[in-house]
Amino acid sequence: MTDLFTIGQMAEYNHVTKKALMIYQKHGLLAPEKVDPETGYRYYTLQQCPALDMILQLQQIGFSLDEIKKIIDSRDVAQMESMVRDQVARQLKKLEELRLSLSTAREMLKTCEIYQSNPTFGEVTLEYLPRRNILRYNVPPYRVQTHWEENPGLTNWEMSLRSIKQQMLEAGLPLVLFHNIGCIVSRESLEKDDYFCPGGFLFCPPGFQGAHTCWDEGWCLTVTIDRMFDENGVHQEHKYIETLVGIARSEGYRIRDDYYCEVLADTPAFFYRGRDMMLRMRLPVEVENPAASPYYKPQ
Repeated sequence: MTDLFTIGQMAEYNHVTKKALMIYQKHGLLAPEKVDPETGYRYYTLQQCPALDMILQLQQIGFSLDEIKKIIDSRDVAQMESMVRDQVARQLKKLEELRLSLSTAREMLKTCEIYQSNPTFGEVTLEYLPRRNILRYNVPPYRVQTHWEENPGLTNWEMSLRSIKQQMLEAGLPLVLFHNIGCIVSRESLEKDDYFCPGGFLFCPPGFQGAHTCWDEGWCLTVTIDRMFDENGVHQEHKYIETLVGIARSEGYRIRDDYYCEVLADTPAFFYRGRDMMLRMRLPVEVENPAASPYYKPQ
């Protein structure tokens, strides 16, 4: 083996391309040890391999070629430490964004599975749910409509979603979290039979540190509906809120918190018009003897 390697040999020994070596030369990162003045052939030495290893390592942790040149030219370990520390912070941020993106992708996968499983619609059950962390947002309160004509296309809710998205942006939250936003109806308005929505919420992904509040564990009257309006234009959510509240009163259950809905599917991908939705509606209640309830089903 000679002391000089052709660019092809250097590339092969280090598992890079000849084009990469030429780019490193162009950026002033790794010049050939010798260039034949007649042929223009580039030659490298074995002693240049550590420098190439360092360039590749810095690239692999996310540094640009300009940043790598700054590190190499300065030969200042303190500056390199500072730059690597900043890079670690950037990588951690990217890792969190990727984790949130993965969580959202899994939720979308679950949405597809639920949609295709054809859950039972309109059947009220009594379920015990664990504590779940949420991000909760206030919107200008509006009365939940009873018919399509009162608020065509769920205009009030659509405008509320625009407000929630703006609040998320102002808080610096990634918009990958903006999906399946559920609405809230206040307990006070439930007790008055005049249902008002003061805001919306989204469930926090596992490990998310920014939760505003939570839905406490406990019993809930639950029903799933497949669309917001029936063939007569009746608002299904309003109808079933009345149903859940009526059952709570007739069975002697105390309403312990705001009503909330979990959006199982909404977008046009699920053949819904506009902001139509498949919902799982929850009314948190206190029940003395759940097993005796006609709505209890062992899980």
